[in-house]
Amino acid sequence: AQRALARAFVTKGQVALAEEAWRAALQAAPNDVSMAIEFAQFQAQNQHGPQAVAALEQLVTRLPDNEPAAEALARLYLAQRDLPKAHASAEQLKTRFPKSPAGPYLAGILAAQEQHLDDSQRELEHALTLSPDSYEILSSLARVQLTRGAGASAATLVRDATQRKPTDGALFDLLGELYVAQKDPEHARE
Repeated sequence: AQRALARAFVTKGQVALAEEAWRAALQAAPNDVSMAIEFAQFQAQNQHGPQAVAALEQLVTRLPDNEPAAEALARLYLAQRDLPKAHASAEQLKTRFPKSPAGPYLAGILAAQEQHLDDSQRELEHALTLSPDSYEILSSLARVQLTRGAGASAATLVRDATQRKPTDGALFDLLGELYVAQKDPEHARE
């Protein structure tokens, strides 16, 4: 009930009341991972990044085998531009949850931000093998390939995905963006 109340306050723009409701909800269910993550995201969006990080760090310490909590913390480090902790968290995700795409995906994003495009592509390709239908991973990999000057490879990658998922409009939008970026107007109109 408190979680729904917090969401209602967020919708109405009543940040202080939303935060109070979130805190009450988390006191009642301190190990509710999805609620803790949602509250941390709320805090980060409302300029309380350090508090959000601290809360997720405590959650991950209490529940070290919880993949969603560990991933949320790594993403928050990345969003807060704490690159050393983001790197460490991505590596921990890769080690602790080797079948999850989260670690290689985040490692790939970090490598791209640092202009280590070969490493980025390798990590993102690995993440895509673990989650072949992930738009987030596919679009990141395509953009890295485009940045590396391999726009044709990026377009082929996305075009293949559109053949597997012919009703996914986001994939077709991405394909069009790639064609435009390559200055290929004939294909962009498709």
